[in-house]
Amino acid sequence: MRCPLCHADIAELPVVQTPAWRVLACTHCTNGFTDPAPGAVNYETENFHAHVAAAEHALPPQWRQSLQMQVALLKTHLPAGARMLEIGCGEGLLLAELKGNGFVVAGIEPSATASEKARQRGLNVATGYFPHPSLSDRFDCVIMSHVLEHVPEPLTLLRQVAAVTPRLFFVQTHLWGVMPQRLKEKWYAWLPEQHFWHFSPRGLQTLLSPMGFATTAVEYSSLVHTRPDGTINKFSELAVTTPSGGDQFHLLLTAPYTST
Repeated sequence: MRCPLCHADIAELPVVQTPAWRVLACTHCTNGFTDPAPGAVNYETENFHAHVAAAEHALPPQWRQSLQMQVALLKTHLPAGARMLEIGCGEGLLLAELKGNGFVVAGIEPSATASEKARQRGLNVATGYFPHPSLSDRFDCVIMSHVLEHVPEPLTLLRQVAAVTPRLFFVQTHLWGVMPQRLKEKWYAWLPEQHFWHFSPRGLQTLLSPMGFATTAVEYSSLVHTRPDGTINKFSELAVTTPSGGDQFHLLLTAPYTST
């Protein structure tokens, strides 16, 4: 069979399999894809961010820690005043943090409910999809957090984004992390009804290398995993201390040939 992302000829490698769906991995690029692919989802009318309260204090501790790690990584590699665009910014949690740390931020979000909440927080967020006529021509960094897996044609979007920025920052679930490998089909983030793709840091680098991008930094985090009694699964806390073990990764890539 042929990988729908990198187009390499590969053997089938099931990562997880149920009677209704499965996730296959590419033995070349290491990304995964859902089989069968999900159907159409209306991101304009539904609020897919409703489970995340906009108030900072409402975030679970591991989510908050992940957010802080993302901001710290970006501050390490970009100067204050850098122009940041987040595609699929939801209610603006990350944008608000970046704005508070001296970045100039803008966002775009298909959900009318979520984008309005972001604007109520004083953020420059448009409702719709990228590219959008209200957005600037160039940004110092474009951010996509849990977005690319929802896009049927991700390479098309990546090429469009690569044309307006020298830096790309991704926050993605990590299909080769300890938790998905341990929990298999019970892992919360497969979401076969929504996710076309399942990425790895190496896999995204493979897709973006032909566009001139190379990895600048990568780190791992883990989101909250709870037991039926509501207590936190300590294994999920241990997983993030294992190299490449977290079920989420933060990946910054740069196009070295640009001076922007």
